[in-house]
Amino acid sequence: MVWRACLRCFTPTRTSFKSLKFTITLILAKLHQISHFVKSITLFGSTDGFNIELPECLHIDFAKDAYHASNKCDYEEQMALWLQWQEAIFLRSSYLDWLSERSQSATVSSHTDPNHRYDLDSYLDAEIEEFRSTAPTNASPSLPIDAVVHVLAKTPAHPRQSVDHLITAHGTTMFLPALKSFLHEHVPRNNIIPSPHDRFDVYRQVVI
Repeated sequence: MVWRACLRCFTPTRTSFKSLKFTITLILAKLHQISHFVKSITLFGSTDGFNIELPECLHIDFAKDAYHASNKCDYEEQMALWLQWQEAIFLRSSYLDWLSERSQSATVSSHTDPNHRYDLDSYLDAEIEEFRSTAPTNASPSLPIDAVVHVLAKTPAHPRQSVDHLITAHGTTMFLPALKSFLHEHVPRNNIIPSPHDRFDVYRQVVI
């Protein structure tokens, strides 16, 4: 057979691959697998109807591109991290595309039907009202739909900062009067009165 003749010509020269210092295990494994092709085809027949186009595309997307994005040193961890980034980017892009389609459909509907004009916010409000009406009555109590939730880090970036430091570093000259006004308006039963001797934790950001 032609395949056997090719193997006989190739076998004496394959030792030259040992001079390669990268991916030598993968190369030798593939070369060893070639020697079993003739026997496998003889025993089980040819692999008609098989197509490796799809797995080859996945190999390019999940292996080759990830390897080229690394610095070729400890590339397994870098490849896994790169794939996580790509998945996060894909999910974020899909969400933005979905949000854009909803906004466009709401805008088109408002222009085509003048008697039924609404925007995306009103559409979401309608969904919230529908959720309220269909929610079970024995559900556990939770925060109101329109309640404002503030999310902070577990530990402040700059703990126990003095009022003088806040004024010097951040220019918050009206910090104490504003805090007193806020507490008086929103927490009227509070007995704590902020003073220049108090210290405050400073966070980098707050998510509302």
